Amino acid sequence: MKKIQVNINSVLSTVSEKDIHALETSTAADALEKLREGTGEGNDFLGWLDLPSRTPMHHLDEIIAVANDLRNSCDYVVSVGIGGSRHWATPLTHTLLLLPEVPRCSSPVRT
Repeated sequence: MKKIQVNINSVLSTVSEKDIHALETSTAADALEKLREGTGEGNDFLGWLDLPSRTPMHHLDEIIAVANDLRNSCDYVVSVGIGGSRHWATPLTHTLLLLPEVPRCSSPVRT
């Protein structure tokens, strides 16, 4: 098995080499276990882990109904956000592009 080599020189101005090497003792398996057990740092933000399996069907039906209403009454959708709040538009756009009835923009505008 080949090992992955990472050059850390470019990040040393913001993170100490000691902190980076401290991460070497943590493995992906450890991180996955912390996610599953909810014991890691930030464990109060893990609602996304089981969201699909605990979302009631009636909520999905409501989402689909709203989507159909918007599809029938809107020509454009404007997404305004910064940081992580703007990232919802990417999967939405990719999903909409899979639907044959959705009109395509020839030149999307990004700011």
